[in-house]
Amino acid sequence: MIDSLLRAFVRLVLTIMIGIIYLMIMNPHDGLLRTGWTSSVKRGGERSHHPPNTGALAANVSLYDLRRDVEEMFDVAFTGYMTRAFPMDDLRPISCTGSNSQGGIAITLLDSLDMLYLLRRGKDLRKAVIFISKTWHFDLDVRVHVFEVTIRALGGLLSGHVLLSRDAQLVPWYKGELLHKAVELADRLLPAFDTATGVPLSWINLKTGQVRGDTRITCTACAGTMLLEFGVLSRLSNNPIYEEKAKKAVVYLFNQRSVRGLLGNTFNVDKGTWVRRQSGIGAGIDSYYEYLLKAYLSFGDEDYLNMYIEMYSSAQAYAGLSREMNGVTWLVDVHMTSGRVVNSYSSALAAFWPGLQSLSGQFQDAQYLFESWDLVRRKFTWIPESFAFDMSAAHPVLKYYPLRPEFIESGYILYSDTRNPKYLVSVLRFYQTLKNTTRAPCGFASVSDVSTGQLEDSMESFFLSETLKYLYLLFSNATDVLDQYVLSTEAHFLPSFPHKNDGAFDTKDGTDVSEQCQQLCTANASHANHQDEGTNNIGLPMPNKRTVSNRIRSRRCNVCRMVERAVQEKKKTARLQWRIGASNPMKAGSPTVAPWHLSFSEVHERTDVRYFLCILQHFLVGNTMKCAYLKEVFLSDMSSQSMQTLPANSVILELTGIRQKEVNSAATSILEIQYNSTSSASLGRIPGVQALFGEGYFPGCTNASQYEESKHTWTQQMDARFLDDTEQELIYPHEVELTNEEILERIKRLEQQKQDEKVQYPLAPAANEDDKQSCSSDDSTCEKTEEKTTQDAGQSDASTMPRIPSCETYGKLVQFDPPHGCLPPKNPEELRNSIVVMTRGHCSFHEKALQAISARASAMIVINNEGRPFPMEGQPQKPSLPIPAVMIGHEASKDMIQNLNQSVRIWQPTWESRVKQTLHLLYGMPIEYLSGTASEYCPGLSHEYTKDPQCSWSNLLYEYQSNNVMQMDLIMPNNVGAQQFLMTAFHEQKSDFSPVFQAVRDLLI
Repeated sequence: MIDSLLRAFVRLVLTIMIGIIYLMIMNPHDGLLRTGWTSSVKRGGERSHHPPNTGALAANVSLYDLRRDVEEMFDVAFTGYMTRAFPMDDLRPISCTGSNSQGGIAITLLDSLDMLYLLRRGKDLRKAVIFISKTWHFDLDVRVHVFEVTIRALGGLLSGHVLLSRDAQLVPWYKGELLHKAVELADRLLPAFDTATGVPLSWINLKTGQVRGDTRITCTACAGTMLLEFGVLSRLSNNPIYEEKAKKAVVYLFNQRSVRGLLGNTFNVDKGTWVRRQSGIGAGIDSYYEYLLKAYLSFGDEDYLNMYIEMYSSAQAYAGLSREMNGVTWLVDVHMTSGRVVNSYSSALAAFWPGLQSLSGQFQDAQYLFESWDLVRRKFTWIPESFAFDMSAAHPVLKYYPLRPEFIESGYILYSDTRNPKYLVSVLRFYQTLKNTTRAPCGFASVSDVSTGQLEDSMESFFLSETLKYLYLLFSNATDVLDQYVLSTEAHFLPSFPHKNDGAFDTKDGTDVSEQCQQLCTANASHANHQDEGTNNIGLPMPNKRTVSNRIRSRRCNVCRMVERAVQEKKKTARLQWRIGASNPMKAGSPTVAPWHLSFSEVHERTDVRYFLCILQHFLVGNTMKCAYLKEVFLSDMSSQSMQTLPANSVILELTGIRQKEVNSAATSILEIQYNSTSSASLGRIPGVQALFGEGYFPGCTNASQYEESKHTWTQQMDARFLDDTEQELIYPHEVELTNEEILERIKRLEQQKQDEKVQYPLAPAANEDDKQSCSSDDSTCEKTEEKTTQDAGQSDASTMPRIPSCETYGKLVQFDPPHGCLPPKNPEELRNSIVVMTRGHCSFHEKALQAISARASAMIVINNEGRPFPMEGQPQKPSLPIPAVMIGHEASKDMIQNLNQSVRIWQPTWESRVKQTLHLLYGMPIEYLSGTASEYCPGLSHEYTKDPQCSWSNLLYEYQSNNVMQMDLIMPNNVGAQQFLMTAFHEQKSDFSPVFQAVRDLLI
């Protein structure tokens, strides 16, 4: 009796010891986690132990227990399906019945095959393989969704085949039965591709093919998310037709992208046109991006890589919100052509994007975006199907949570790549809510309303194949799976195949890469070498582990390098497109800002321009406007979509420091046209910009006695102007400016005394119609082939005529006919010794000047009807043009044109006057302010509204100092809310904005 008890005791002890040893072997990290420590693998492959930096797991929380909980959840849900719903498609977990979403092809079973393998459910897996191979067939007269059947059923069959082909221990007699069924199913899906464009239909009948009268509209993701399954099937079956069909559809859609590189949401497969032009990363387009990346990781085809780089960089550039500008990292829906934000809601499906970014090596961006999604989880407890991207509320209709996996998926991928336990913690919190609140009598139920937690009688197959799988992988610390398998959009395990372009991995090719890419690129070999060949701790077969790991990691490294460069370039292009539209309020995302902002600050890439984001708040006391929130932002953070999505009471304050030396340089080319304005009975003054050709002027020259003195001081000034301000003080000429009465009297006297000077000039060539049409009217440097000038023997060559500065030019103002001045004049007698007026466009400035010279005009004025004036240029290798020429703006010319046939004077005014004209003409500053009458000019200066369009929302504050000019402009985001807010503040309340500017000063100090 004692011996038998002793033997029983020994057997018990041995059993317990064997069990402990087994658990330690199969789960080497759990003991550490029970004590609050975690085993981590650094990116470089070096294993280390360190305490979690978030206090993520309490001492009594074990990954082993969590994994077992996930297994129990799967068993409950799968058993509920098999006993209550099979062979129907889906389980209704509350009523314990079944339903068909795909015609009754047992899609939940097909979708769960690799989970049965992963959890070592050998009995269930063997029954499933027998049923599929012996009993089940797809010769069914049912209408199925091509995309859903591909990713769930076909992907499930392929994944099950790949795993059993590598390790058939659970099904020893397996001979490729699942692959045969995959071929049968794919053959029945191929008729969907028989369209005019090769883009597949959304729906197909498994027995009869295309359904007459069915919709010819499909979504981008629907048509572009068969690439991975069809490509794997082609390689496993040695039949290229599947990948050829899928790739043709993907490439066709890719070629329909907009100029911004964006795709629309829905597409007509017959007409080849977009039906819905909304672009984003959520529902209807999400997995198109994903499969371009994963097709490259699986197949190594650089066509997929190049398409992915283009699509990913475009999405980041045109749909991404700035963390600095908007306070959150996000991607929004925009119009594929205009870039206009078209939707204020985000899709839950877009939660996969941080995982995609991590696979692409963009760990920093992925971290920021995942944090935004974690805020959504905290806000709503769940991830609602759709919600306002400011997280203020769930969508009024799409407020359900159907047990989706995307948030968990991104958390698992980020944890695998970074080993940062904060991702584990976020997913753990989400899992705990999922487990505790969605349990139903026969499974787990969807949440119909995230605000109430009410359940819905639905459990889709992806809950088993994706949601629970990613939880199991995460809680198993299975971080090396991503180096061995490419997980499909349904989380099926698909292999990576060698490609002819695969070679030795080299990180020293001279290409600059970021630290995060270096971490990914240098980790490939060591990451594989630290583990033995064979299987990992969850039992997934991993043959040729080091080779496969190096292959996938090297491809991810290539992606990382190319993505970083492409995103930078694409964002630069996006900002340029946004700025080009800045002066056109009809263009999407353009801020209301004066044109000089584009030409000066942006084109010249000013480094002394600073921007401040101000959230305005109106205070009744004192009727003042203040910044409730104020921070400095940067031009690189500004984008069309960022500006459009700012709160309605947001403005951007731009502070520009205009260096005195640059003002001096610009002032050199400033001329002034003076005339007797009959409409105002006073002297009219128009600032203009002198051409780079033609005669020059001595500044401030008012009479012959000042000629020599002005010439001397002007020469000194020109020499000094290019010296640094700190080296030498600028030398200003002794300048005298006449009064208005003296100028009018001088014009009259000179007109009476002038004589007809017979100056011989070369004749201008006649411009033919072909030449005229070849020049764009908006091209300031229009160059075209000109006929060789024919000159009489007695005429002098213009190239021999020096550019001699003079005091002034005067004459009668005459309109050239035709106005553009590109053809020989119809009124040559009127133009002789006159100052001719032309309009910009139709031909080059060189031709206009030749026509004026041929008419023996004294000077030429060109009116720019398209913007501000600029220095006109001649043409290289052409004769120099001795005629004085000046360009003026359209608005300034209106009164002058009303005074044709009056005498005018062109001269270069005094230095101080030219500085003021420069600040007004080139930098947008009001002359009234520079002249000391600003108190009656613009709101923000006087706090009184005027209807002058030059005020609008800019020109609010200037500080003229001795060394530079500080200018602050208010740039209004292009949205209706901002316009209404500011209109009220300016028009109705006439608020005092000075505290806003004072706050910026204080921030600078």
